[in-house]
Amino acid sequence: MGNKQTRRHFLVQGSQAGISCCLLMCGGKLLAMPASVEDLPDLKELTYCGYKCSMECILYKGTRNDDEDLKKKAYEEWGMKERYGVEYEPEQIFCHGCKNAEKPQSLVVQKCTVRACAIEKEHECCIQCKELADCDEDLWMRFPQFREKVLEMQAAYFKG
Repeated sequence: MGNKQTRRHFLVQGSQAGISCCLLMCGGKLLAMPASVEDLPDLKELTYCGYKCSMECILYKGTRNDDEDLKKKAYEEWGMKERYGVEYEPEQIFCHGCKNAEKPQSLVVQKCTVRACAIEKEHECCIQCKELADCDEDLWMRFPQFREKVLEMQAAYFKG
């Protein structure tokens, strides 16, 4: 035996080979996993449609800050008169989010077909619905880019 190997060298090479085999066998599963739990959508933080109420929403911000200008802007941009047949009244145009049971529901929340569908199907959020990709609710037709984002969240949700 011309090539003598030390015990230490043998153990290091054996460990490296074992780790390499594990990575090769499990690599696909590891790559498919989200980077962390934080990457998975938190259904409690999302609205029924998958939106995350924030101060970026002009109606939510207008309500929280009691800002009539922002409420009026939301009323006009969202076409509330045309869609719901209501005149602008600051106390009637508000939003506390669609899952806030402690506050009154706004006209937008009451008329939201996506919210009604999610509640009927007993989902916390539309991303739980297996029929989401084929859903033709008005919200998805009016905001196709938002719909694509929600479908991406759904893919992450079911992968995780």
